[in-house]
Amino acid sequence: MSLVVDFRITGEPIEMTRVAAAVPDVTLELQEWRPAGETVLWFLWARGADLDRVTEEFRALSHAAEVTVVNDVGSVRLYRVSIHPNIEIPPDDMLADGTLTQGYIEPDCLRLTGRVSGRDVLTGVWNHLRERDIDVTVDSLRRAVDEDHDRRLTDSQFEALVTAYEMGYFDESKRVTHSEIADELGISRSSLSERLRRAEHELVQERLGASD
Repeated sequence: MSLVVDFRITGEPIEMTRVAAAVPDVTLELQEWRPAGETVLWFLWARGADLDRVTEEFRALSHAAEVTVVNDVGSVRLYRVSIHPNIEIPPDDMLADGTLTQGYIEPDCLRLTGRVSGRDVLTGVWNHLRERDIDVTVDSLRRAVDEDHDRRLTDSQFEALVTAYEMGYFDESKRVTHSEIADELGISRSSLSERLRRAEHELVQERLGASD
């Protein structure tokens, strides 16, 4: 049975909350996080007026290795923040049957929504966190239904969109082609076109509040 859980995590090791506390009028949304060698990559959307201050606060984190603005459209930025973790990351097999579907960084916690295959996955992850001085508070737990599928980008769509942006695809002066991006990702042109089309479609629907 698939479950959807809304929960919050707090504790001294959760450094990201310091950024939200320093710039409380900015919304910080977690798009994705993944281990990358000795660091963890966080991709985060920041929305608000004082985004230069957000950049400064990310760089001021004691465990920040690198902070990159991947996309900047005025009041919205996509950040890639590389962090040297100050706690042990849950092993891959513990996370294999679950995924984060939504996340926000707030001044006092990370507020997250996850989808998992069963309660045993939740128990394993939460025990891991609590043993490392991170508190977990469950706000709701429910059986997943079709309506719980949201419009967040898949990992492959997100990777295609970020790679296209970083290679200059959306800058007409650079004339980057689908073939060049597809080669960089190691996929076919048709696969790339489909991923970009779906990613752009989902982002437009999210921004305009459109429904199917």
